[in-house]
Amino acid sequence: ALALVPADDAGGRADLALLLGELDYQQGELARARQRIGEARAHYQASQSPAEVDGADLDLAEIAIADGESAGAAALVADVLARLAARTETGTVLHGRALELSARLARVAGDGAAAVRDNRRALEIFSLRLGDGHLRAISAANALGLALREAGRDDEAAEVFERLLATLDRDYGEDHVVTAAAAHNLAALRARQGDHPGALALYRRALASVVASKGQDHPDSLRVRGGLAWTAYLAAP
Repeated sequence: ALALVPADDAGGRADLALLLGELDYQQGELARARQRIGEARAHYQASQSPAEVDGADLDLAEIAIADGESAGAAALVADVLARLAARTETGTVLHGRALELSARLARVAGDGAAAVRDNRRALEIFSLRLGDGHLRAISAANALGLALREAGRDDEAAEVFERLLATLDRDYGEDHVVTAAAAHNLAALRARQGDHPGALALYRRALASVVASKGQDHPDSLRVRGGLAWTAYLAAP
């Protein structure tokens, strides 16, 4: 595949290696992804392209997390954050990516306060730079809501999930699977808070969308149906 790029275009070959490495990662080929992204990073380092080096390091950190290497991932993320601060490039999308990974690592380590802090800052950056309907902002909002819920801050989590659901209704429509996932998360939180009528309405809405898009027997449909049935049981007189 690399032969598709002219032999004298080292930058193009590095970009293609990075792209192929990211595709390998999505397909679960972690060793090959690490090798290709590492090759791209070496070129970016040699050509003094700091932003590209940082991006490659964050890709390598994601691979390390997927491979169960939290310590290695944490070191990569910390290095990127330090370099961004030294270049006064905080508040960039790259900074948001680093904070997002830092929050994931904090959750793994059981540091709920750090997970909330870094997810919140990542969401602020993505919303400002990309818009609150961008997939990165959506992912960050969902992660923040989950981190708040895990920290026992249910009221704050509900506010985050409500804003996210309103954004998804506006930009993707009520029947989109991403919107259904947000409705399901808010339903589970409402049920936990004892708001069974509110939870049931959200579960029914999520179930209709998931069944329509994925079918009755899909694991997501079964999961939502299970939440609906349990909440209905709790709400029964």
